[in-house]
Amino acid sequence: MTDQIFADGLMNISVLEGAVRVDFYQQSPTERDKDGKPAKVFSHRLVLTLQGFLQTAGAMDQLVSQMEQRGLVTRRAGGGAEATTGGLSDAGR
Repeated sequence: MTDQIFADGLMNISVLEGAVRVDFYQQSPTERDKDGKPAKVFSHRLVLTLQGFLQTAGAMDQLVSQMEQRGLVTRRAGGGAEATTGGLSDAGR
């Protein structure tokens, strides 16, 4: 089995010296933010070439479109999307 990496979300994306760096976070089980919610703690960094990043972004956009067609997500005005249901487990089928 290959390693799997879990992240609660994306913390930062930057371009530095020709490579795209994507930083992910996990919600801390012990640390809290100023509102008392679990703190977002850096967990992993994915570094891609510009071409690799563009290919990845295109693949993700295609998946969001498929999920939108299935009624699992809706697009927001700013270009993002939000889940319309809690059960996304069959999104890849």
